[in-house]
Amino acid sequence: MDEPIASAWRNAAADGAGVTLVEVSAEPSRGGNVLVVIDLSDSSPVADTDLSRLRRLLASLPRGWAVELAGLSGTSPASGVRGDRATVGHVVDGVVDLQAVFMDTQVVGRTRVAGSFLGPTFEAFARSAGPVADQTRVGVVLTDGRLADVDPVRPPEGMRLVGIAPAAGGHDRHRWREVVGDHEFISSDGDPVGAIRALAGCAFHGPCAVTIPCGTYRVQAGHDGTSPAGPPSTERQIRWDFSLGRLRLEFTGEVPAHLDVAGAGGATARVAVPTAAGEWSALGAVEPAGPTQMAMAAEVLLAVEEAREILRRAGELSAARASWFADDGTPTLVPPGSAVAVHLLDATGRPAADAFLLIGSAEIDAADGGSVALLVVPVRRAAPTTFAVGAIGPEAEPLTVRQTWSVHFDKLEARWIVTIDQLSAIQLPPRGSHAVPVDVCDCREKRCVVFFSGAVGPSR
Repeated sequence: MDEPIASAWRNAAADGAGVTLVEVSAEPSRGGNVLVVIDLSDSSPVADTDLSRLRRLLASLPRGWAVELAGLSGTSPASGVRGDRATVGHVVDGVVDLQAVFMDTQVVGRTRVAGSFLGPTFEAFARSAGPVADQTRVGVVLTDGRLADVDPVRPPEGMRLVGIAPAAGGHDRHRWREVVGDHEFISSDGDPVGAIRALAGCAFHGPCAVTIPCGTYRVQAGHDGTSPAGPPSTERQIRWDFSLGRLRLEFTGEVPAHLDVAGAGGATARVAVPTAAGEWSALGAVEPAGPTQMAMAAEVLLAVEEAREILRRAGELSAARASWFADDGTPTLVPPGSAVAVHLLDATGRPAADAFLLIGSAEIDAADGGSVALLVVPVRRAAPTTFAVGAIGPEAEPLTVRQTWSVHFDKLEARWIVTIDQLSAIQLPPRGSHAVPVDVCDCREKRCVVFFSGAVGPSR
């Protein structure tokens, strides 16, 4: 079950007024995986609009939860995510296109021939997912309920199941109950968002109503803390989607002693606002004391197509907030034997640093000749990694850094933070990779992209 928690920091302004930052999060206490089953039988009128609705429903779950896609009778369409299992973030962000996956002619034809049996799908999932290991399991079946299983079917161990009827056409709630028992079946008059979040134990992970009893505040506009705060407000209630990130409120003057959060299914929680725990800069986190290491970039020469593919893959992982490494330390950004992997892994085959940066030109074309240089920069928690204004990389075709910036790990926040020109800071999401919005260009003045791997290695 997720429970809202609050933290607070105090910023002492020069005029003595000061600002207090209150941050509220609703983190799930367990990891999870979701089995998404689509009924493509002739009787089940599943359409593009139903798949779009399903994508929005999954947005109420934690983005990092694994997703298994399946048809009835054990058919398993390809997710489109190479080298890793799809996640809720992949589906919500469109990296996994449900329409393309399930509306493919071959997938529809194969599923219809196999029949409307739910039992083989559950058996295939149980084999692939393995035993329960402190994971929440949720099954979502988009079906008209007219299942062909002769005997009752039991979901895999620990799975909580919900059936959702397509928007058009009829549905058979009685037949659904004959096959799967008392597991809920929801038609157009039900509340699928609330049902899914309740099954997942995520009453507060998704759109919630937050009541603010008193005070004047500003809301951080970006879910990842990357945007400036909005205008001052005295509204006593706001809506916030905890599936996307933490709620950050900047109070001037009076700070409430508590906030009230209302989530799915009537769940409510009163969240105590603690006394400000320490200093916080309105422009971002303060640089920690200690040594600073200058960025030591490793140049990797690659063929044009390979370099372009690696940067494309890094962008894809960033959009999905997915890591460059699997849980066992195997790279998912590149094959283990690639030239880039040599700089990501140590002699034992484990990640060689706590995190990495990848820098390369955003526009790679045939004019770049036979090879292109990408830069791989190891990043460690022990000290910030700093980039000074000037040239980095190969002497023949250096990249130019146009602003001073650094990456460091904040132990208090348990997050990586990018500080730019000592004036602004970006708190990076706690898990997964992402793009870093800093100004770097190549020797032809073309913009470069910078990607951060997210936490890797045993301390991740």
